[in-house]
Amino acid sequence: MEQRGSVPWLFLNRPTKRNALNNALTTASERQVDEVAADTDTAVVVLAGEGPGFSAGGDFRHSRVLATEYKVMFEQRRRLHRSSR
Repeated sequence: MEQRGSVPWLFLNRPTKRNALNNALTTASERQVDEVAADTDTAVVVLAGEGPGFSAGGDFRHSRVLATEYKVMFEQRRRLHRSSR
């Protein structure tokens, strides 16, 4: 985050991946937003991306990892449910 006059600038900082959103970038952005939201004098915030572009959107590699983790978790819960019958 950078303060320019009375306006805080928040930056997506993953330029090598065109600022594609993954868990780490989302968590870092949420922390910045929480910090800015705590300042009741702030009326405007600028969100910008480091590098040549703002953001490519979601990181599909990260989405595949999440899908695999959810699949494993679902399968574990399904087995647990079956064993409890």
